[in-house]
Amino acid sequence: MVELTQLVRALAVRSWEYNTYRGRWDDMPSSLLLCVILGVISFVVCVAAMYVEYGLSGAVTLPAIWLSSLWMLTSEGGAWFNFNKRLLSAIFLATTPAMFLMVFAGKGNLVLEIVVGIHLGLVCVMLKSKE
Repeated sequence: MVELTQLVRALAVRSWEYNTYRGRWDDMPSSLLLCVILGVISFVVCVAAMYVEYGLSGAVTLPAIWLSSLWMLTSEGGAWFNFNKRLLSAIFLATTPAMFLMVFAGKGNLVLEIVVGIHLGLVCVMLKSKE
């Protein structure tokens, strides 16, 4: 239980660093299991945020587009299964808190949605540029 607490605390600190534009993606472990777990959590939160804001049709289409664009951003040489697990994990970790905020505060708040979208775009560009 102590190891799990330390892992969650380290991931929270790392997420804070990414969201304040100070972190580097090479600090993330190169673990496929961690990437999948963070991806599932981020995908579920994205589906919830899109369902709250756009309804069922948005919850079906937008997360799939988002996930495929992240996959293309982190792929190395355009290969399907050759992707940067560390970068993808860092992006998942950085985007999850903002999307979680959108679940509760995003409904009908266009200004917040725009600010969060710009912030997440900048975080992705910042992390990608630190390769």
